[in-house]
Amino acid sequence: MEEITHAHSGGPERTAADPMSIRSSTSRLRHAISAACKEDGFTLVELLLSMSMFVVVLGATTSFYLLASQTGSNDAARSVAVTEESAGIARMAQYLAEAYQVNAPVGSTTSTYMDVFVRVPGLGDQRMFFTCAYADPTSGYNDCVLYQTSASTPFTAGVAPTGVSPSIFVPRVVNGTASDPSDPVFTNISTPSGSSTHPSFVDISIKTPSKGELTTSNYKGNITISDGVWLRQLDFGR
Repeated sequence: MEEITHAHSGGPERTAADPMSIRSSTSRLRHAISAACKEDGFTLVELLLSMSMFVVVLGATTSFYLLASQTGSNDAARSVAVTEESAGIARMAQYLAEAYQVNAPVGSTTSTYMDVFVRVPGLGDQRMFFTCAYADPTSGYNDCVLYQTSASTPFTAGVAPTGVSPSIFVPRVVNGTASDPSDPVFTNISTPSGSSTHPSFVDISIKTPSKGELTTSNYKGNITISDGVWLRQLDFGR
């Protein structure tokens, strides 16, 4: 048989293990790895871990916000309660200070009511019956209310007039309720100077829930607001 041999001109034959091919392949691999490393993004594990951390941080932030909001509401309700009660007591004390006659109580140092005559500009002589034993069916507490009529209208001393709607002066009074049954609002009813047969001084002391109008609150217990009233016209015998 004839054996044929191919001769290659221009140098030796280049095989797969040629150094030039290896360098080219290595260069392409390096470029591919470099490009992959430069790509942005997260793996699934990193994404799940980030989401878990976000949920924890969000939960803590939300809890803090809710606590701060509740505390703010409690503080606001307490502040409103103190302001409202104080203003009501001040109005009641102002009228009592102008009284020129105490119809009842007489001869007692404590009471749940004050029955007096007051001269009111534009209205003339008025009978003002203050009682702090008015049961409020809505709140479950007592209210300090005023029944006002003309002083010329027939009445029974110490008894609220009929046919007259009361005006609320001080809401949410704990005194006289089941939780504080033996704590009258009006105390130390006396005549310090001895210049009158009718009392000319009275202390007003009212307990009100520190939570104010709220049903539930971080504030427990009651707030006590007090004032003293000098019935100066009676003391001077006017």
